Amino acid sequence: MNVIIELIEIIITAAMPLAVYLFLRKRTGAALKPFLTGFFTYMVVSWIRALFRLLLQSGGVGYIAANTALSGVLEEVGRYVAMMYVMHEYDKWHDAIAYGAGHGGAELILGNLPVMVDSFLKGIHAGEVETEGLFSMIAFADCVFIHIVFSVLVMAAVHYRESKKYLYIAIVMHFLSDLVCGLLMQLDALLSLFASLCITALLYEYARRTVKALDNDG
Repeated sequence: MNVIIELIEIIITAAMPLAVYLFLRKRTGAALKPFLTGFFTYMVVSWIRALFRLLLQSGGVGYIAANTALSGVLEEVGRYVAMMYVMHEYDKWHDAIAYGAGHGGAELILGNLPVMVDSFLKGIHAGEVETEGLFSMIAFADCVFIHIVFSVLVMAAVHYRESKKYLYIAIVMHFLSDLVCGLLMQLDALLSLFASLCITALLYEYARRTVKALDNDG
């Protein structure tokens, strides 16, 4: 039974980003380019981040802080550059959401999915497959959603005059989110997930108010 459940979880994880995009496309007519731009931008950022990580000494709070700062800067600046130069003509909020689905989806598919598949294959070989469980599925959905929120903030920084502050806010909040959740993960995985969901909810509300204010001003 665990084999079937784990297979379903792997399929859901792999399909989640595309499902979000297809739903968005049906509702708003969002183009494919922002989604693909988000996916490939994450890939490029990951390669650059991997090179920097070679210089960091792993282990301890210092490593977690340095690693989260690195992720915050590289991912948000990468997001800004991609929106500014690769998909500048796509300036609607649904384009930011499509980008975020691609960016977060790449993190799931390139980061989490290989670990799940490796664990699944090892479990089959050992005769005991362990499922990721509902909490992991919630965490993966949260991963995609928070990237959508960051993408909306960075879209504001790119396309609205005197709104560059939203890029810096996204960098700081990305860093703080990863740092808090990374430190809490050392204590308890469920506590880390709860904190991540709370942070995502607060960032969503901030982004929602930002969108509303900018639309009213524009």
